[in-house]
Amino acid sequence: MTETPPLSNPNDNDDIRRQIPAHHKTPTRAKVLGAIEYIEKRGLRQNKSDVFRAFDVPLRTGWRIVREGSRTLHNSPTRVETRGRKPKITPEQLRALDHFLRTHGIEGRRLRWLELAEQVGITGVSARTIAITLGHSYDYASYMLRKYPRAEDWRRVRFSDEVHFSLGPEGRVRVLRQPGERYCGDCIQEVNEPRDSQRNRIHYWAAVGYNFKSNIYFYTTKNKNGKMTQVDYITQLEKAVKPWLERGDDFVLEEDGDSSHGPTNNGNIVQKWKKEHNLKYYFNCAQSPDLLPIENCWQPVKSHTRTFAHWDDETLTELVIEGWAGILQESIDV
Repeated sequence: MTETPPLSNPNDNDDIRRQIPAHHKTPTRAKVLGAIEYIEKRGLRQNKSDVFRAFDVPLRTGWRIVREGSRTLHNSPTRVETRGRKPKITPEQLRALDHFLRTHGIEGRRLRWLELAEQVGITGVSARTIAITLGHSYDYASYMLRKYPRAEDWRRVRFSDEVHFSLGPEGRVRVLRQPGERYCGDCIQEVNEPRDSQRNRIHYWAAVGYNFKSNIYFYTTKNKNGKMTQVDYITQLEKAVKPWLERGDDFVLEEDGDSSHGPTNNGNIVQKWKKEHNLKYYFNCAQSPDLLPIENCWQPVKSHTRTFAHWDDETLTELVIEGWAGILQESIDV
């Protein structure tokens, strides 16, 4: 006779839920951390235990999430994204395909998909994958061309970005020494490279456009990897972008797809801010080349900071502001 299984206990579900590993509960972790950041920023009289209960998270798990911090690997300025399936065709390979088609005329354009891939060293992908990847880039480019068909139309766009500087232990450096000083104590660098947690990172945000260059704004984060949260980004929008809107500037803000900028269509706090303030914006194509004018502005600033010794936040910020002020508007408008 078959034994009748016992009736399930409702508390069993709680036990099972507690046994679920935290690594596949990233959405819940993000909600918990986001809610706590919002409460702390607004000064609301709620405690973290209320947040844990609201998202059905056990107290021990909730406090562990708080201790570990916010998405330590996601969109780190020093680490490569490891989540999700890796693209079969990398952005570098996509640019190589585009360059080949542009430079080899009709002989290059008459090749079959796999023959085209072979010419730029791409292997292990199907013809359909190549066609779809190039098609996505074409669709995005066609959409932007319809939105801004003339070069003059792009003068409304203000390109924004973040940049990160480090204080503390350095990586490999160039040591100046005279003959015979190879083993001099002042000419030897320690071989142990610093970990990310040992570096003190300073973060800045700015925007440029045709006949426009914003101030460069310093911002801080609550974690050590420099990941900007949505609350941090709203602070930047309030500080920099809101005055442009209030004085009636006609512009469109370009942003990358970082999660702090609110790219997902889920009614996050950044999207709500943009809607409430009637901010016009668009997100840059994920696999597009770094041709944005603001990308050319960071290297002069970094070169200026390397020219002088800097050991503290105040000195570094002064050097960054000086380097940013030295960028001529003519070099942006080219």
